[in-house]
Parts: sequence; structure tokens; C-alpha cells
Amino acid sequence: MERERAEEELSGPPKPEAAAYLWDWFLEMHRARGGGMGPAAITHQDIEAWGRLKGVRLAPWELEAIQALDGTWLAVQAEKE
Repeated sequence: MERERAEEELSGPPKPEAAAYLWDWFLEMHRARGGGMGPAAITHQDIEAWGRLKGVRLAPWELEAIQALDGTWLAVQAEKE
């Protein structure tokens, strides 16, 4: 249910199949997002912990892509307020 809600909130144009795994990784990290008075950015520590738990070592460009997705999500959330 949480994944469906997140995907609905994050819906947009079709994702390129070659980058679909990045979207899936982002959604996994998104579900574990912290926050108090509002959503918090996914930190480097969050990403590092996720990678250790999943056995994944991100390439620098993959890290940048996930951070860009997160920044876009946060900007959209801010516009809603």
C-alpha cells in the first residue's frame, strides 16, 4: 500500500527502462525517509546504509541521479504546502 501511494505521488512520464532500477532504488529509500515537521532529504548516510543492507555499491552518477530524484520530490512536496 505504501509503495502504491508513493508511486502515485511520484507519477510522471514513463521512465526509461535502462534506468528503471534507479527508480526502484529511490522508492526503497523513499519508504524509509525520516522527517519531523515535514519530509527530510535522503541523506548520504541513508543511502550508504541502504547500500550496505542491499549489498549495492552505487556509482557516483547513480548517487547523483537518486539525489536529483529526491530533490525533485522534495520540491514538489514544498509546492503542495
